[in-house]
Amino acid sequence: DFPSIVEAGGEAALYFPVGDAARLAAAIETILTESAVCADLRMRGLVRAASMTWDTTAERTLAEIEAAIGESR
Repeated sequence: DFPSIVEAGGEAALYFPVGDAARLAAAIETILTESAVCADLRMRGLVRAASMTWDTTAERTLAEIEAAIGESR
């Protein structure tokens, strides 16, 4: 399990176990053959990407730093 991958992709990706070539192939086939799934993932991806701005990243990073500093005092 790779939480950072899921954090980045959210609900806008199909996931498969590391090293599982059959599941990777199945995910690729799904995207290539099921237009509704492909369109849904595309829409979810655009929404997901729009939420990942530099401002949001900076705000979250600052909050984590402030929390870490507060915990160490």
